[in-house]
Amino acid sequence: MTDVSRGQGIGSVVTGYYEKGQSILLQGSATALRELGAILVANEDTTLVHLYVPQAKAAEPYDGFLSVLQVVESEGFVEVRQTGSTLAITGSKENLAILSESILFLANQPEQVSGIPNHLHIEYLPDHYYLASSSLPLVISKVGQ
Repeated sequence: MTDVSRGQGIGSVVTGYYEKGQSILLQGSATALRELGAILVANEDTTLVHLYVPQAKAAEPYDGFLSVLQVVESEGFVEVRQTGSTLAITGSKENLAILSESILFLANQPEQVSGIPNHLHIEYLPDHYYLASSSLPLVISKVGQ
């Protein structure tokens, strides 16, 4: 298991928000999104990343902040789930790589399109080719370079 400590890697620049049982938002700079993409394909059984939690800001309109990202390489489709302040992303190496490619694509796009922050919706639809039906909807938002 790899533990990426607070202040190193993406933990200092990625903020995670959750709506309990509804959806997840991960927000970070282009650099942080590239690092997130790399973590998803790090060839580790389990990787823990401490996410940035603002001290002087409310999570509204979300229910709260995520403080830990746990990436677990396993069999099958990618599943995004939340327990308390922990976000778990699990899936096969091949399926995690597809998710990583999507995040890397976003990281290399402009920060805004028509004044709207560039973002990516990752959510299950019937017959989805890499997401589990039990996966929570995930939005990745790019803020800064």
